[in-house]
Amino acid sequence: MGSGAGKTCYIASQIAGPRGRVIGVDFNLAMLALARKYQKEVGDAIGWHNVEFRESKIQDLNLEEGSVDVIISNCVLNLVRPEDKRKLFREMHRVLKKGGRVAISDIVSDEPVPKRLQKDPELWSGCISGAFQEKAFLRAFEEAGFYGIKIEKRDERPWRTIRGIEFRSVTVTAYKGKEGPCWERHQAVIYIG
Repeated sequence: MGSGAGKTCYIASQIAGPRGRVIGVDFNLAMLALARKYQKEVGDAIGWHNVEFRESKIQDLNLEEGSVDVIISNCVLNLVRPEDKRKLFREMHRVLKKGGRVAISDIVSDEPVPKRLQKDPELWSGCISGAFQEKAFLRAFEEAGFYGIKIEKRDERPWRTIRGIEFRSVTVTAYKGKEGPCWERHQAVIYIG
């Protein structure tokens, strides 16, 4: 999500292999044009052509339900309007296959970002204004139905501090699993915690 110039997609292409498929999604037409400009050349160098780029908002992926194994994103969730963020997490969950996972890196804050900072266009484009408060970021995964939510990386030192609010990078992984209890031998165990 937020594929930009496509570099991450081409790296993912090598991991997916010739029978895999990589879909880069971005809403910025200039970035999509740049990604597509070198698509054939990069595919030839890799040895296969399994990358496509689609114009779409990340909260509206236009992909089939349960069709994606892995979603990766690097600092674009913060660019989604606050009123669309819940939809964004539901959309990620919707398109993932059961057993699929997300690996999301983004900027979070140690406290909620006040309205006056949310309206600053320079801070918005710098992934500051739209930053999730860290606990709300993790809760958004949970509320969308993800499990196994894990902070893979959390910068101890803030990337930036603005008006006493610390902004730092975190990388989170989470999974889509079976909904409801897991039955085996007519018994189910539900872990709440």
